[in-house]
Amino acid sequence: MDDSAPMDLTNQPPRIDWNPVVRYMNTLPTLQVVVNPLLRRGSLIHDRAFAELRKLGAENVRYVPWFPYPRYAIAELEAPADKKTSWDFSLIEPFTIDIFSHLATLGIDAAGESQLVGYPSQFPSVSMVDWETGVPIARLRVLELLKQHFAPGDKIVSTNTGAPFPVPYYHAQVFKKADGKRKLLLISKRARSLDLALPNFAGATAEVVDQITGGSPARIEQLSRENFRLPGFAVAVLTLP
Repeated sequence: MDDSAPMDLTNQPPRIDWNPVVRYMNTLPTLQVVVNPLLRRGSLIHDRAFAELRKLGAENVRYVPWFPYPRYAIAELEAPADKKTSWDFSLIEPFTIDIFSHLATLGIDAAGESQLVGYPSQFPSVSMVDWETGVPIARLRVLELLKQHFAPGDKIVSTNTGAPFPVPYYHAQVFKKADGKRKLLLISKRARSLDLALPNFAGATAEVVDQITGGSPARIEQLSRENFRLPGFAVAVLTLP
């Protein structure tokens, strides 16, 4: 073998050492609800967007009143003049109370103040629901997947995709749950599928969000062999039996 030839690391499997615990997880997956007109009561997607937020069940959701919509965020847009002020809470208060009531009924501890809804002219690329219908898109489904499988207190297990440098095509991380279940998080960083050898993962259950599932719930697959095809730009969680 010619040692000078470049190694093909495309399909290199993750290396997992189940024994050492790198640390205990304390990261809570959540989202921001950013003020914009599509979240006002009476909009076409108001009810559906908040219904999806309720179903998600995220904690520590942040509410953000911000400046592209000044009348939703700033009560006084003009400096006082002639002993008069321009204070106007007519849009801020109803909007804030509406958001607060939704978050309070969800049992969320902190209404921090991105992004549940974005749309053309208002950062559409970060929206978590379709701005015309309020139906979830893949970004919300990925958050849903993370919330369902990972939580503070999980053990983060030593995982790498190559040494001394990780493979650039995908990311892998293994977690141990308090109930003993072992889970592998896989994230594809390229457009085409990647075939991975996964020793000891035969019989595992895979939940996948990708370009095909889109805004639908994660697709569930059962691994019959010790390999897995990770779709392009997919996020997958594999749970060992």
